[in-house]
Amino acid sequence: MLGKFALLILTGSIFGMQFLLNMYALTTLNAIAIGFGRVLIGFLTLLTLFPFFLKEDMEMQEKMGPPKITWYHYALIGFFEAAPCIVIPLGQMETSSSIAAILLGTMPIFAILFAALTRLPNEQLTLSKALSIIVGFIGVVFIVHPTSMTNMWGEIGPEILILLSSASWGFSLTLIRRFPDVHPVRFTRNLLFWGVLEMGVVWLIFGYPEQLRFTPASFWSMILLGTVNAGLVYILFVLLIRQAGVAFASFANYFVPIVGMLLGVYVLHEKIHWLTLLGVLIIFAGLGINSVRLHKKQS
Repeated sequence: MLGKFALLILTGSIFGMQFLLNMYALTTLNAIAIGFGRVLIGFLTLLTLFPFFLKEDMEMQEKMGPPKITWYHYALIGFFEAAPCIVIPLGQMETSSSIAAILLGTMPIFAILFAALTRLPNEQLTLSKALSIIVGFIGVVFIVHPTSMTNMWGEIGPEILILLSSASWGFSLTLIRRFPDVHPVRFTRNLLFWGVLEMGVVWLIFGYPEQLRFTPASFWSMILLGTVNAGLVYILFVLLIRQAGVAFASFANYFVPIVGMLLGVYVLHEKIHWLTLLGVLIIFAGLGINSVRLHKKQS
């Protein structure tokens, strides 16, 4: 059994790898094909692994009763979980993997905001949460900064797409927390099933399936995005929460921009502006405010 620190590093690193894999997949595939393929392979991975959790799932149902969730809940959450798998590579077509990784590090901040706005139990907007949100978005301003007004959308448009993906995953986390009576692997398998249906329609209409073409790099990137980044990582995150609690597991969010940025710099030779580094530190400060609050709440 992996220790909690090993699980923390592994989970955060896997999330952080997706940006590098997206860049390799984009060499021959369009963003819609990447997103649909990732969700489809992720669903098939969890479908294969679910029998290993069947006993746990049955025990959970006996203890908590039948799950209070319907197909349209799965369809809604599946959309907000699956759509970023298309939107992130779409944004990465015009922005670096390092910037994408950094901006996706804002996901917990969006989750705090949406949890308060949707009146999630015990998630009222406190002073520390408000400060976390404000500080986090100040960091975003340092990263998403146009250098000229004439081509402002051309410069910040791709970064806005990454932020929308971050918001989508933050909102889906808020929805997921409303249904604690479902086994996580069953829950993820079911929502990815609906994600496959929804993204499949988008791919068939807009994804040019007749132009699908692979190279070894794009093929294996696609396989890893699905099996590891949309399948295995959910199980690792569940194990991390069970071993160490939500507060400790939340520190995995720090590894996402760090790993994504390091891979972008050392593998893809991307350049990092000093304002971007300052923005990263400010976002980390915002995350840190909320992490301290979570630790005090659990202690």
